[in-house]
Amino acid sequence: MNKSPERGFILLDVLLALVVLAGAILVTFQALRSSLRALEANHQFFRAALLLEDHVGMMERGENSEEKSMDDPILGPVTWEEAPIPTGDQTWHRERARLAWGQGSHAQSLELSTPIPD
Repeated sequence: MNKSPERGFILLDVLLALVVLAGAILVTFQALRSSLRALEANHQFFRAALLLEDHVGMMERGENSEEKSMDDPILGPVTWEEAPIPTGDQTWHRERARLAWGQGSHAQSLELSTPIPD
């Protein structure tokens, strides 16, 4: 009985195919994990922008918030800083608001300035 070498897969072919498949699955999961981290960071940044915009709106309306820190359900502990920016004009000035969240290497901040009439 003559057996042809082209008749089927050898064990080495199957193992090589499994290694390639495992590598493709690993790369796919790494990309998914990275995408989820980026999505979470964007979600936090968007939430911080909403909080900062709300705070600046209060400043523009002349409502001073006594809170300089709060606990946000998405960002965790956040702190506010406000500082006037001189303009040289007697009718208005600029006010800078800064929101900071996170700790250590994950600390982030967002800053915005707005004109405020005197």
